Amino acid sequence: MLRLSMAAIGMIALVGCVSEGTQLPSEIVDSSYTKHTLTWSGSFAGLTTSYYMKSFEKDGKLALCAVRETGDGTAEDLADEWFTQARVVIGSEKNTIISGRFMA
Repeated sequence: MLRLSMAAIGMIALVGCVSEGTQLPSEIVDSSYTKHTLTWSGSFAGLTTSYYMKSFEKDGKLALCAVRETGDGTAEDLADEWFTQARVVIGSEKNTIISGRFMA
């Protein structure tokens, strides 16, 4: 199932990649990406949003690539807002790497 999902995303979407806030060339999702799923709660219980992400070294610096699966109306609106306000961190909030906006 994961392979099918990744294939569908790869055919449709190019992935946004960044390193220290600098946009890197886009690429297509492959097996080096890890799938993550956000499960909404409260009034939005039952909705989920999935995204694929990978990290790697580029010119001695951390680089990230990520793409979201397209959701339906409400889940998509929630995800837009969440990724706009999210931050990518390593270990703790003191180690913010980049804003999640590059996935919004």
